[in-house]
Amino acid sequence: MPQFELPEKTISGKPLTIAGLSDQAQRLLRQGWTKGTIARDSRGDALDCDDPNAVSWCLIGSINRAYYDLTGRRPNYTGPYREFWERIEAGLLHRYGHKDLIEANDAQTTVSPLLALLRDARFPQPPIY
Repeated sequence: MPQFELPEKTISGKPLTIAGLSDQAQRLLRQGWTKGTIARDSRGDALDCDDPNAVSWCLIGSINRAYYDLTGRRPNYTGPYREFWERIEAGLLHRYGHKDLIEANDAQTTVSPLLALLRDARFPQPPIY
């Protein structure tokens, strides 16, 4: 018997979307951006991205926290989260020639390129040949 994957839902009961993940991850990075760790508190100490004391996030931390904020759960690599992640990797490959989110985050001097990457991930990237 075939198994069907039910659409992921947000806390409000609406379907989880790539646009929603993108928008929330961008909001988080605008609130606070960091390098060298997934998230930091107001003293600059490293902590988990879903810690309630987090005030800044790296690129990966913002994506994972966005999922957590929208669903109330830690991410699993399925559904819209997986597609969003793959679009970000495609964007990195297109821009920088690699798919390393940590390297892309830590190489930046401002958050602007990361915000653009998250914004562009709302749409499928053209293939690179």
